[in-house]
Amino acid sequence: MSELITAATAQGRADVGDAVPAAVVDEHRVRAAAGLTMAAGGVAFAYAYFRQLYWPLQAVSSLFAVEFLVRVTGGLRRSPFGLIAGLLTRRHRPDWVSARPKRFAWTLGLAMAGAMAVITNAASAAGCPERSA
Repeated sequence: MSELITAATAQGRADVGDAVPAAVVDEHRVRAAAGLTMAAGGVAFAYAYFRQLYWPLQAVSSLFAVEFLVRVTGGLRRSPFGLIAGLLTRRHRPDWVSARPKRFAWTLGLAMAGAMAVITNAASAAGCPERSA
């Protein structure tokens, strides 16, 4: 994997004892970023459901598309929620895990967030009238 998508490279040992460089990320930072993402999405959905206020959902879905695009191409260290997560977890000792499953999940997140951004912003871009209550 390239350096662009990794937070660090750790030297591991293969079964035969050869050094194997592997892309790794800090599990604490990944989970903190996921929690921040979940909280932002939950707040946006709550506004949409309880107040019928949809602009937070439109903004958050666009932010998620950008967030996951940056995570996939530049790594967690460069993403907006990744930066905040780094501040929140700076006192924890890093727990290095493989970056491959995380990158796969971020790629799925990018696909879903991109679709959500298109779907939530399509009505406002097309000038469709809002639903009357």
